[in-house]
Amino acid sequence: MSKVAVDGSNFQTNGEWRQFFDRFGAIVLVANSETQDPVSLRRRFPHDTLFIFFNKVYKVLDDTFGAPSLLVSRSGAMGANLVHRREVGDVLRFFPDANFLGILNIRTACEERFSPPSAFEGAMVYHADLQPLVSVGYPNSKIPTSGYALVVWLRDLQVRPGIHLSGFSGKRSDRWKVFDVHDWTFERAYFRLLAEQRLISLGETDQGLARFELLKTHFPELTNEQIQSALNEVFASRIDSALSHIDRLMSITKWQRKLDTLFRKARPRTRKQKFQDDKT
Repeated sequence: MSKVAVDGSNFQTNGEWRQFFDRFGAIVLVANSETQDPVSLRRRFPHDTLFIFFNKVYKVLDDTFGAPSLLVSRSGAMGANLVHRREVGDVLRFFPDANFLGILNIRTACEERFSPPSAFEGAMVYHADLQPLVSVGYPNSKIPTSGYALVVWLRDLQVRPGIHLSGFSGKRSDRWKVFDVHDWTFERAYFRLLAEQRLISLGETDQGLARFELLKTHFPELTNEQIQSALNEVFASRIDSALSHIDRLMSITKWQRKLDTLFRKARPRTRKQKFQDDKT
């Protein structure tokens, strides 16, 4: 794994990380989803489970979380996003006891930069440069999510504990949005294929039969290709219908979008924009 220099950085070798993760009976990656129920999630797994959270954990936690935990902090061009947005204290309050194992500051794209341990308000901090690993085999126009990066990394490390995903739907909710810079379709397909090979578990909400398997129970006489062809035709029809509605909405909201553009131009520059302008 290549390294990007940062003062006081704490990089570990792959062997050290493997030993770190192999101490646990299971590893659960907890996505920032409104469907999460941390109390029941903790009850479903044994006491020696490691729970890995991501960035803004107040999206899923209402109270402190006492099980063994690791918090992943994604980096951006200005360093760790939690540091840049001054949210380190906001997230650390959910992990007050000795079972909190620290913050893992990762990067998955060339433009992302690490933050030094001193920026994380006293928490134990590790750094992992996952960009060389996850950039291979990912759509060029997008950047991987932190969750995807962790799954690829854990598989590459060949860790002993089972890997379980919780809440990885890639769906926007009423409160929290998903970012178009990630390829959600690719990642969901990747997770689904891993689950079908029993290399990971997609969690309780995803353990039911997928559409393909359900259709096979209704039409056992048909081949897999015939069933998949029918699904593809339906999906294509639904996508065409959705695109026509999107085109209509783009026409209806033309003036609203123009006003939004004017308001955005009138806003003061953000710290990130100033930083990027200074670099150029």
